[in-house]
Amino acid sequence: MLLRFTLLAAGAACLALGWPALAEARPRICLALSGGGARGISHIGVLKVLEARHIPIDCIAGTSMGAIVGGLYASGYSAAELETMVTDIHWSEMFDDRPPRRELSEHRREEDFDFPWSFEMGYGRGEFRLPSAAVGGVGFERLLARLTDPVSDIMDFDRLPIPFRAVATDMVSGKRVVFSRGKLVRVLRASMSVPGAFSPVELDGQLLGDGGLTDNLPVDVARSMGADVVIAVNIGTPLASRKSLDSVVGVTMQMINILTEQNVREQLASLKESDLLITPDLKDITFLDFQRGAAGIEAGETAALRQSTALAALALPAEEWGRYLAARPRPEAITGTLDFVRIQGVDDDKTRALMAKMKIEPGQTIDGGALRAQASRMMGSGNLERVDYTLMREGDQQGVVFNVKQKSWGPNFFRTGFSIATDFAGSSSFDLLLGHRLAWINEWGGEWRNRLQLGRTRGLRTELIQPLGPGAGIFIAPKVEIERRTLDVYQGDQRIAQWQSGFNRAGVDFGIPLWTYGELRLGVASGRLVADQSIGTLNPSRISFNESGVTGSLSLDQLDDAAFPRSGWRLTGEFFNSRSDFSSQRDYTRWQATGLVAWSEGVDTWQAGLELGGFMDRSRIGYSNFRLGGFQRLSGYLNDQIDGNYLALGKVVYRRRMAEITPFGRALYVGGSFETGNAWADRNQVSWSGMRHAGSLFIAADTPLGPAYLGFGAAGGGQRAIYLFLGRP
Repeated sequence: MLLRFTLLAAGAACLALGWPALAEARPRICLALSGGGARGISHIGVLKVLEARHIPIDCIAGTSMGAIVGGLYASGYSAAELETMVTDIHWSEMFDDRPPRRELSEHRREEDFDFPWSFEMGYGRGEFRLPSAAVGGVGFERLLARLTDPVSDIMDFDRLPIPFRAVATDMVSGKRVVFSRGKLVRVLRASMSVPGAFSPVELDGQLLGDGGLTDNLPVDVARSMGADVVIAVNIGTPLASRKSLDSVVGVTMQMINILTEQNVREQLASLKESDLLITPDLKDITFLDFQRGAAGIEAGETAALRQSTALAALALPAEEWGRYLAARPRPEAITGTLDFVRIQGVDDDKTRALMAKMKIEPGQTIDGGALRAQASRMMGSGNLERVDYTLMREGDQQGVVFNVKQKSWGPNFFRTGFSIATDFAGSSSFDLLLGHRLAWINEWGGEWRNRLQLGRTRGLRTELIQPLGPGAGIFIAPKVEIERRTLDVYQGDQRIAQWQSGFNRAGVDFGIPLWTYGELRLGVASGRLVADQSIGTLNPSRISFNESGVTGSLSLDQLDDAAFPRSGWRLTGEFFNSRSDFSSQRDYTRWQATGLVAWSEGVDTWQAGLELGGFMDRSRIGYSNFRLGGFQRLSGYLNDQIDGNYLALGKVVYRRRMAEITPFGRALYVGGSFETGNAWADRNQVSWSGMRHAGSLFIAADTPLGPAYLGFGAAGGGQRAIYLFLGRP
C-alpha cells in the first residue's frame, strides 16, 4: 500500500512540474477476470465502477466468460456499451448453432417440420458418432465475430487498445494455454469451451477447452504482463447441493466446479497486499442465467463500490484520465474493397462447390453484415460444423478468407422426430420418424436423403438431390415414395369405417431455387393408389387405380421458427395433373395451397393462415382427398372427422409468451384461435354459407422435443374436444 501511495504522489508531482516521463511512475494496473458462465456478466458492473472512479487499466487477463468480457473491453468497448449489448442480446439465438432460419437452405427449412429436435447423430469410418458437445457454439461465435470486427486483423494482442491475454486448456495434455496472439474471436470462443456444453476448439493443432479447468482466476498471467497491482474479480460458481446431483449434467458441472475451485484457491493465495480482490455476491444466479444479466451487473457494481477506499488510491485526476483515454490506440478496421476472396479448411472439390455459391466477390466494398450473411448461408447447408472469416492484408492487397470446418461426425447424418396425440375420444396416434442424409456424395455436392415413418402413417421416401454443376442451385431430384395411412370415416360423430390407404410412386423433379426464399419444382411421377377397408361395410371395400402425370410444387418460407414463429411468412402450393396419356385411368388436376403470416409486438404474437384445395375439373376418383377436424383445423371436431374433395380453411391464432422454461429460449405460452372452413364432396356444394366455425383455447410449451399443446376446442352444433399432443408442429 505504501508503494502505491508513493508512486501516485510522485506521479502527481511530476504532472504538476510538466515532466511526462516521470508522470508515468503510477503503478501498472492489470485485471484478472475469472470464469463462471452467465455469472461473468457481473464483470461489466465492476468495469463500470472502475471507469467512474477513473481507474486506468493497463492490461487484462481473462478466463472463459472473463475472457469474453475482458477481450471485448480490451478491444475498445466501454463498460456502458458492454452493458447495452448484454441487455439487447437474444440469448436463445446465442445458443443456437444454426444460422437464422431464413438463411437455411430450403431442404433444411423443410426438415424443421419433421424434425423439431435439432439433435443429430452421424455415421462414418465404420462407427456411429455424436457431436462433441450439446452446443457447437456457432451462434455465440457469430456474435463475437460481429463485435470483434474492428480488430479482426489484429493478431498480436499487445496491439489492442488494452493488452490482453486469454486462458484455455489443452484437452489432450491437460495443460494451461495462454494466448497472447491469434484470431481474437476464435481465442475467446476457445476460452469458453465448457466441456459437455460447448464443443472444443481446434487452434494451432491443439484441441482447446474451457480455461477454467486449469486457471479460472489468472492472477499469475496478469502478473506476468508486468502488473504492479492486480485487481482480481472472482465470480466462481459455488458447489451445488446434494439434491442437484441427480443427473448427468448436474454431476458434470459439479466436477468442473471442483476443479476450478482448486486452482482458484491457488491464485487467491498468490495475491499481494498491494492487490485488490472483488467478489460479487451473485446469490442464486447460476452458470446458465444469461437472462439475468442486469442483476449480475448490479452485483458487480455493488462489490466494486465496497472497495471504494482502496480504488481511490489508484484513481487518476480528471485531466490525467482524459490523457489516458486519448492515448489508447484506436484500431482501424479494414475498409475499402476486396482484392481476394478465399475458402480454406476443406478439399478442392468442396471448395469449388462452396465458391460457386459465394455471393462475395473481389471488387465489392467490405461490408461486415454481408460477410456475416455469407457465413450464415454457408452454415445453412447443414454440412459444416463451423464457418468464420478473417479480413486480412497481404502486401498491398486486402481480402477475406472464409475458414470452414466440415462436420466431423458425418458424412451420414441421422435425425429423429415423433408426434404423439390424443383427443380423449378414442382417436390417438403415435408416429416415429427417422431421417437420413448422406452429404457430398460427388464433386458437384449431391445429397441423398431418406425419410422413414412408422405409426398411424407408415412411409418411406428416398430422394437424390443432384446439383447440375459444382455448387449449382438448379438440381434434378429422382425419388421414390411409399406411404400407407390409417383413415377413419365418420358419419356425424360416429366412426363407421376405417381405411388403410396409400400409394406407391416414383418420379423425378427439376428444381430451381428462388433466391433465398425457397424453390420451385416441376416433374413427372407415376404410381398406384390403393385403399382397403379394414373396418366397416362400406361399398366398395377396395379402391385401386394408377395415377401418373405432371407434378409441380412451390415452397416459399421466411418464418423465423417452424413451431412457434414470431415473424415472417410461408407460402406453399402443389398440383398433380393426372393424364391418361401417361397410363392414368382418368384425367384430372388436383391442387392444394397454404399460406401463413406471423407478426409480434412484445410478448404477443398473431398468426393468420389459409388453406385451400380441390380439383380443377369435376372428375371424381372414388375417395376423399382432403380432411379437416382436430386442433386448429376446426377445433371441437374429432381428428379428420370432415372429409371431401374440396377444402377451405382460414384461421387466426393468438398466443402470449408467459415465461421462459429454459435458458435457451424455450418458453411457455397461452393463447386461442378462431377457425372457419369446411370440406365438400362436390364443387357445387362449396359456399360461404356452408362454412363451419370453431375456436380453441390452449396452453403450449416450446420443448426440445417439439411443440407441446393442451387445448380445448369448440365448434358450432355443440362439438367439443380436448387435445393433447407433443412432437412435430
